Amino acid sequence: MLPGVKPMRYRMPTLSLNLIAEMLHINASYLSRTFKTESKTGISEYINRYRIRQAQDMLLIDHITVKEAAERCGFDNYTYFFRVFKQVVGVTPGEFCEMHALYSVK
Repeated sequence: MLPGVKPMRYRMPTLSLNLIAEMLHINASYLSRTFKTESKTGISEYINRYRIRQAQDMLLIDHITVKEAAERCGFDNYTYFFRVFKQVVGVTPGEFCEMHALYSVK
């Protein structure tokens, strides 16, 4: 998790490098460079991965719809959520739910 960014803020669709830099009172370019150097990943990618992990938990534990998980995790574009989910997890959200439904029955 990014220091200075509360967990609930990850649900904000408007969360961005500039907003985080503003919250931390530092220059956006400096934040981007420093974060990339330290974590080997960009802030947007980090935020998306965090959001997808949260969505996975919501789908498995809370048993909510994929659309609801996307909205709760800060994705205001459903198609983009699907694309990012598949990129991070390797399967679509629907396939993810089906896989885990099968495992929980056995």
